[in-house]
Amino acid sequence: MTYGESRMPAWQRALSDRVAADVVLAWILAAVTYLVVAIDAPAAIRMAIGGSALFVLPGYVLVAVLFPHRGPVAAPGRLSSLRGLDRVTARERMALSFGLSLAFLPVLGIGIALSPWGFSEAAIVGGLVTFVAVGGLIAALVRRRLPPQDRFRIPLATWAGELRAALLDGSPGERTVNALVIASVVLALLTVGGALAMPQDGQTFTNFAVLTENDDGQLIAGDYPSELGPNGSASLVTAVENHEQETINYTVVVTVERNASADASDRTVELDRYSASVDPGERWSHRHAFQPTISGSQLRVHYYLYRGGAPADADAATAYRHLYFWLSAPSGDA
Repeated sequence: MTYGESRMPAWQRALSDRVAADVVLAWILAAVTYLVVAIDAPAAIRMAIGGSALFVLPGYVLVAVLFPHRGPVAAPGRLSSLRGLDRVTARERMALSFGLSLAFLPVLGIGIALSPWGFSEAAIVGGLVTFVAVGGLIAALVRRRLPPQDRFRIPLATWAGELRAALLDGSPGERTVNALVIASVVLALLTVGGALAMPQDGQTFTNFAVLTENDDGQLIAGDYPSELGPNGSASLVTAVENHEQETINYTVVVTVERNASADASDRTVELDRYSASVDPGERWSHRHAFQPTISGSQLRVHYYLYRGGAPADADAATAYRHLYFWLSAPSGDA
């Protein structure tokens, strides 16, 4: 039994023999993170909890899987007392947790960006919770295969004593330095949590595209119809991806317009109008067919996207997004 083990309360040793308490705490923190984001808790709470979860939990469950054994206690004045590749001290475990979390976050971001849900706050937290849940379960199973006396336990009494000594013992200069180190760690956690708590304006946007179907049945942004014969029509698909961090009711208005040299009378005609409510990270696709009701050699087909309802006369000045392509419809087509 190590020094840290001797100071551990009997109830904690008994609990650790049956339950991976640190893994359970990781699950609880992950669940609380999901809850505070789901209920849109105040920013300060989301920063504190979300930052801690992102900065610690992914790396911690990885370390728990890789190092299930109880590690040695570091000698006084030394950071490490590594005796084998499968044993690390509590200090080394926490340092590895920070480092592995930093390495894991870009991988998590890429995975979410490539997923069908898109890069959203809900997807970030969902990916984090899923990883911690699965990784923690694997860590608990691996640790369960070891003898009880060889399993890692959280040395709460040792950590509490070290924290008390860092802040209360030693010279005033040493206590000040220790307090600054602790404050810097807390500030780092809050800074990372800000990404969840207060997304910047540049992180909210909507993708809007007009697509056609090629010979293979794939939707592409191109090959738009350039000419329609008598009574001809075109079938196109509009695609809207919501990255606004909230549910948005979108409206699409389709119009056809003669070129500027044409007579002002009957120059713009609305062809279609449709709307749908889209959740964050979701994609809304709508197929529609249109037939120009005016003729001309230079017609411009407009697609206007609005957040919310659209005005009776849609135009580029009022629309949230605006796309168009040129079309020729000879006289007699309408």
